[in-house]
Amino acid sequence: MPKRRKKRRSPAASSVAHVPDSANRQSADPADANETPYSIGDVVSGVVTGFSDDGGLRLDVGSVVGSVSPDELTLAQGKSATDRYAGGDIVDDLFVWQVDHDTRELFLSVRRNAPGYVEALNAHSVGDVVSATVTDFWSSGGLWLDVDGVIGVVPPWELSPADDETTQERHTVGGGVDDLFVLQVDNDDRILHLSARRNAPGYVEALNPHSVGDVISATVTGFPSDGGLMLDVGGVIGWVSPWELFLTDEESALEHCTIGDTFHDLFVWQVNRGSRDLYLSVRRNVPSYVEALSAHSIGDVVSATVAGFTGDGGLMLDVGGVIGWVPPWELFLADGETAQDRYAVGDTVHDLFASRVDHDARDLYLSVRRNLPSYVETLNAHSVGDVVSATVAGFTGDGGLMLDVGGVIGSVWPLDLPLVNGGSAQDRYAVGDTVHDLFIGGVNPEARTCYLSVRRNAHSYIEALNAHSVGDIVSASVAEVSEWGLLLNVGDVIGWVPARELQLDGGELPPEHYALGDPITAQVWQVDQASRIVILSVRRLDPDFKEPIELGATIDAVVRGSTPRGI
Repeated sequence: MPKRRKKRRSPAASSVAHVPDSANRQSADPADANETPYSIGDVVSGVVTGFSDDGGLRLDVGSVVGSVSPDELTLAQGKSATDRYAGGDIVDDLFVWQVDHDTRELFLSVRRNAPGYVEALNAHSVGDVVSATVTDFWSSGGLWLDVDGVIGVVPPWELSPADDETTQERHTVGGGVDDLFVLQVDNDDRILHLSARRNAPGYVEALNPHSVGDVISATVTGFPSDGGLMLDVGGVIGWVSPWELFLTDEESALEHCTIGDTFHDLFVWQVNRGSRDLYLSVRRNVPSYVEALSAHSIGDVVSATVAGFTGDGGLMLDVGGVIGWVPPWELFLADGETAQDRYAVGDTVHDLFASRVDHDARDLYLSVRRNLPSYVETLNAHSVGDVVSATVAGFTGDGGLMLDVGGVIGSVWPLDLPLVNGGSAQDRYAVGDTVHDLFIGGVNPEARTCYLSVRRNAHSYIEALNAHSVGDIVSASVAEVSEWGLLLNVGDVIGWVPARELQLDGGELPPEHYALGDPITAQVWQVDQASRIVILSVRRLDPDFKEPIELGATIDAVVRGSTPRGI
């Protein structure tokens, strides 16, 4: 059996939490940034001062102590750090993957900055299932692993539960672990975050019944470093960020509860089926919160206080008690700049444009850029039917694209991309890529954005669209559900059914009746050559249907006016 080494220090605990239309939240304390001159992602040089008990390196990096565990070195099999390095040696190109501000210590890596490592890391995607080899243990019970040359980590809460058995009793250094779910490809730390639990039998089945808007109870299982909560929701992992709790300044959840406590009346504001977890809130279920949210509308210009930062470089804000978000592409930042470079927690940000009021998840989407006079002028230069090129700015939570269209923000639904079944925009595009031949299917002056499509500009798509006629009865499948209606796959073309054209019980909304992938039969009501979609109706199939709209009413008033952001 391979020799067991001293348990390796746990990385900084963080919840892999969703930010709308993007990935991970992280807390930020501006005071921490000033405690050492280094940050995660820096590349530094150090002088070898000694060797750790487990065979790693100790270094002097300016005024800061640095350490490199043996797994973070590129050593030949059977070799140790002492075979390659000596006291006084200078080691260059060390990647900073963790900064301990309390002890003024840097955790460094040779491997994560080696040629080909980043390419190997990015060959993985969220949702992949991989096998790995155990290289070490967390001090708190998790696993360090090697995934075909890439460093992976499984926190203790992501291991499958085992009665009366520790991590070291179940695993050994050098042993293999199969069926690990990739829940994050972390390009900041250059590591794969993995889970055994989220790929265990029955986990997905336990996740699937949950929906945005559910109110649930859950049990506290841990405390992320940002001051929030990690919970067990009937076997499913759930997260509550500190700004989703009623905490005073400088407080954390740890001061108010312990592991095993039960929280009631938690609002589900997102079901992340990509990373297989739930995002929960105490604040969003309070009646006064809902009232405050309802006072906002698309187009409002507001001021807000910075409450935190998103992992992709955006802002999380408090808008008079309501939670708001600004993605990085909605900020006016220089190349390479993030929100943390410009703002600090507690700062007030003025002149924020409300681009969306999400009553389902109960939050606001805000923008700095959309309120600039030059932005509106640039938007007005675009029209439905234009064909443009754009730069990828980010990714939507449903697998689509966010783009910069000559200074204007645009989006592409997954349905409007030529994706392989089950694929997402991230499988095909990267931030900074240029996408050509994009068809503008809608310009929304209210939300100040445009809606783009790759598919609708293809000759084969136009031919398929022209094969449809008003009155045709078609079979389709649901591709997107919102309170305003359904986006559909109609053979080789895209279809839209406004909510008013569905047969719903009184007061029922489309998400309460339809789910992704549901089959649906509908009648072609309009063939919209301008936007290149077919507009459909279910209720017009009823033999007793009578046209409630005066003939000659414009399609903009009847259909597009019933959608949140055009089609």
